[in-house]
Amino acid sequence: MQKLRSEIAEYLDRIDPENITPDIWGRTVHWIRWHGDGKSSTRGVFHIESMLTTEMDYNVKLHGGSGSLVLLRFAWTQAERSSPPSIQEVLDALKMELAEA
Repeated sequence: MQKLRSEIAEYLDRIDPENITPDIWGRTVHWIRWHGDGKSSTRGVFHIESMLTTEMDYNVKLHGGSGSLVLLRFAWTQAERSSPPSIQEVLDALKMELAEA
């Protein structure tokens, strides 16, 4: 498990928010697979998806490993946010989840 945590941390650390496709929230109830997150550096093992729900909550998940398991999840409710989380805020939240996992 420690090796996987290390690989996820490295993947998240390598992501440059400037390289991410700008609209990570897209239309509601549709998972958006991020582009520009460095999937190729992990040979596609990890990737991030984000979604705006019908309740206008912001959800994000990190997939990876065999069978594309959901390894990390994070969500913000509309009550917690006056605007969509930035790419950097999403990355910071995923790193925090990883540290607590």
